[in-house]
Amino acid sequence: MRRLSLLAIVLVVYGLGVVSRAWVGAQETTGATCEANLEGLWALATDACATGPMGYICNGGSSPQVRPEGQLANDLASVGALVETQQVTAIQTLPIITEVTGGGVLWLRLGDPYYATVVLVGEAVIFNLGADAASAWGNLLLQTGVDRPDCSTTPHNTVVLQSQPNIRSTLTVNGVIVDLVGTMAVRTLDTSTVFIALSGQSSLTVLGQELPVWVGQQITVGYQVGNFAQPLGVLQSTSLLVPELIENLPTGLLDQPIWIPQPGYLATEGMVNLRAAPSTDSALVGQIPVGEVLTILGANPERTWFHVGMANGFSGWVFGEVVKQFTGEIAQVYSETPAPPQRYGTYNSAAVVRAPSGLNLRANPAVVFPIVDILHNGEQVNMVARSPYSAWVKVTADDGASGWVALVGLDTRANVNALPVDNTVPVPETIVVEPTRPAGSFGNAFPDPNAPSF
Repeated sequence: MRRLSLLAIVLVVYGLGVVSRAWVGAQETTGATCEANLEGLWALATDACATGPMGYICNGGSSPQVRPEGQLANDLASVGALVETQQVTAIQTLPIITEVTGGGVLWLRLGDPYYATVVLVGEAVIFNLGADAASAWGNLLLQTGVDRPDCSTTPHNTVVLQSQPNIRSTLTVNGVIVDLVGTMAVRTLDTSTVFIALSGQSSLTVLGQELPVWVGQQITVGYQVGNFAQPLGVLQSTSLLVPELIENLPTGLLDQPIWIPQPGYLATEGMVNLRAAPSTDSALVGQIPVGEVLTILGANPERTWFHVGMANGFSGWVFGEVVKQFTGEIAQVYSETPAPPQRYGTYNSAAVVRAPSGLNLRANPAVVFPIVDILHNGEQVNMVARSPYSAWVKVTADDGASGWVALVGLDTRANVNALPVDNTVPVPETIVVEPTRPAGSFGNAFPDPNAPSF
């Protein structure tokens, strides 16, 4: 296997050497061992860094190499270590090592004025070209590793950019201006950088030419050998994403977990019904207006219905004959709507009570039901289900107490809409029950059945 070959131009300017290391084990890791080690790494990293503050770097894996050398390297060596982004000028992370629970997983959470998160998965080197502290990490030079360990479920070395919800973030990456609203994966190949749109609505600009990139598409930018600082020319065109480039990408590491899109997209030419399942007999989630571009998440086995996502976070099913199709090969095929991606580790269901006077634990999900206990401010609970008709979740406490609480009284980083719906709970006579939207049809917030569809 080859190690990451750093840019000659960057080596001269920054003097950051290649990480000195020996590859651990050339033999192929068994599937079970690989899977367990990867799950362990994702859980360890998430538990350490899922709640990291903006303006800081958080190390979720093996010790990275950083510039400037010295104390900063020690400060970031341990899992969960935090260092202010402005203190660091360059970072290099290790490849994922499947023989053990180890490898590079690192978050750069950029505050004002960018409000974006940069996640390094596997081996990558990234440099801060910001002119001053105010623009730290707004201009990035990066290169991803060229190899992948011998394990079929290990992700490629990738850098993922994600803006904060409903915020437009403008970053420069390898000389390309990225106008980011959502999530984008970035990988470098021999003489190119590939930008892959994973969620939201983004565009790229090179030499004054701007080109939008829809989710399910990618743009490849060319460079001279050894120089990722300056693109060779203007952007040519978009192409359908190549699924192999983002295979096994652990999106549960992101601040907002997302589905991996399929190649291509759909567009509406009139009002289109969005349904809870691939059938005209299923519940109507809402209506999609004309001119909407839809992300393809999957399809039914007959390929007559598409499971789609919208830019505002809603998702559901649309009939293929009523939308314009710009699709590639769709590998994700299913008949029932899958659960949205959830966080790894304890953050997949953990929450903390945020109620100074305590939080009422009730027998069922509404204030008309009796109080069975009171949870104290700061107490940690585990969320196990969500209500079919109210913004409440069922929780269990460390002392064994179990019941329902209003979600507004909890602080959580879990993807709440990935919790299962408990349809066995009684419904108060005073509540007019609307069908709960299918999992994933309302973004990363709790369901509000009384809100407008879109």
